[in-house]
Amino acid sequence: MNGFEPEQFQRKKRLIIVAQVILLIIQLVTLWAYYFKEKQTILTPPLILGLMINVYTLINTISLGK
Repeated sequence: MNGFEPEQFQRKKRLIIVAQVILLIIQLVTLWAYYFKEKQTILTPPLILGLMINVYTLINTISLGK
């Protein structure tokens, strides 16, 4: 049976945080492109909801294990 390995946990946590930050950047660029370049305001509410969920998850992931 595997025991809890703090180093492995921290490594996975960092990987998840990096992935979430990359996703957040992609979402912001997509939102900017749809809203300001394409003027497709109908697509912004779902994108904003996704951004809020991603920020909430990122904050909880950062505070995980403290």
